[in-house]
Amino acid sequence: MDELLVSTVSDFARREIAKVAEKIDMEDFYPRELIYKMGELGILDPLHFGASLLDAMLCLIEIARISGSVALIQDVQGELVNAPLRKYGKGLEELTDELAKGRIIGSFALSEPCCGSDTTALKTTAKKVRDEWRINGEKMWITQGLYANVFLVAARDPDNKISAFLIRDSQCVEREKVEVEGNRGTGTAKLRFSECEAELIGNWEVIKYALNIGRIAISALSLGLSIGSMEEA
Repeated sequence: MDELLVSTVSDFARREIAKVAEKIDMEDFYPRELIYKMGELGILDPLHFGASLLDAMLCLIEIARISGSVALIQDVQGELVNAPLRKYGKGLEELTDELAKGRIIGSFALSEPCCGSDTTALKTTAKKVRDEWRINGEKMWITQGLYANVFLVAARDPDNKISAFLIRDSQCVEREKVEVEGNRGTGTAKLRFSECEAELIGNWEVIKYALNIGRIAISALSLGLSIGSMEEA
């Protein structure tokens, strides 16, 4: 275990995150400046800076002990968006570095109004227009969707197979705030993509990888929330 990394995250959580944790919950406050600070310290996406998966999850536990919402933001930014972009993207080094440093915000867009995360019923489509991909469809309950600059989107290609596409912020994305009872302050939104230009990242393996690493992260987040609840009680 990288004790220095984990202790750094723990100290930051108790010193910086604790100051705004109640504001996040009570006011549905999105902690943009906190994300910058985490990026500057290299703890927004520890995997990007060479941390092992175990150490990254131990960091996530420390964050969740103080704020489940900030932990969820870190999970989406790091594990669900940046990790698959690093592994499968080509020529995206500058983008992944910007995400890891908190200079831009990312969202993972899989769930839909019709069917949640049931990929067998996924309706968002990707079509080829000359040499460009275009995405059309709706996504629901998307963490950071209100504020994201880039979106990793699951969509059906012309062969009816699910692939992963990168959409960079543009006027084509319509955003609608979704009220949630838990994990407030995470910018949860309903998204509508209308002829959005996109870059193909890869096939279903990209989405599968994001979900696999994301499930581990959610488990760590849940453990951190449990520990934090017992400490507070």
